[in-house]
Amino acid sequence: MRPQKILDTDMISGLTKVFRDKGYEGASLNDLAEVTGLKKASLYHRFPNGKQEMAECVLSDIDQWVDKNIFFAL
Repeated sequence: MRPQKILDTDMISGLTKVFRDKGYEGASLNDLAEVTGLKKASLYHRFPNGKQEMAECVLSDIDQWVDKNIFFAL
């Protein structure tokens, strides 16, 4: 049986919530895996540089949202 797929948007949304609620230092790999529904190994497969890369992905998503919803409206 193939593992269940998670949409990138859902994964980033979950990661964002954990980082927002716990901060970078407070967010454990267990927290990040739990919120995405992925195992730790699957997270490392998607983000080989670990938590740092996950945080960078979240920040990139937030930056795109700001550009689209704040700066575009100006």
